[in-house]
Amino acid sequence: MNMKVIIKKKMEELLSKEFYYSPDELNGKSTVYTVNFNAKPPYIKILAYRNCVVVCTSENLRYKVQELLQSKNRDEIFELPLVYGQTIHYVPNDNYTEEALISLDCKCEYLFGRDIFPYWIDWF
Repeated sequence: MNMKVIIKKKMEELLSKEFYYSPDELNGKSTVYTVNFNAKPPYIKILAYRNCVVVCTSENLRYKVQELLQSKNRDEIFELPLVYGQTIHYVPNDNYTEEALISLDCKCEYLFGRDIFPYWIDWF
């Protein structure tokens, strides 16, 4: 398996656990509504991934949010008044060359799961 496939698989696995959906739903073309039964209300997280939008809420917001977002497109969903701010995560492809990294004085490192944690500690 090449690195691009590994990264995609790991990323989709992480997102499915965080947003409570199946990988088949994520690779679809619709808006998916899920519930995080462990979240402290009120809770809402919205994910746009490829052609899919996942709206994950606490149980108490489930039906109201679905009603509010019925027939809305992706941009309109992110304009929902219950949502403030956006965090955009970008996963780059691996179409770079070693020469380009050297000329830019850069390095590239792949981190998964618990490998990432030590880097977070430096931020706090």
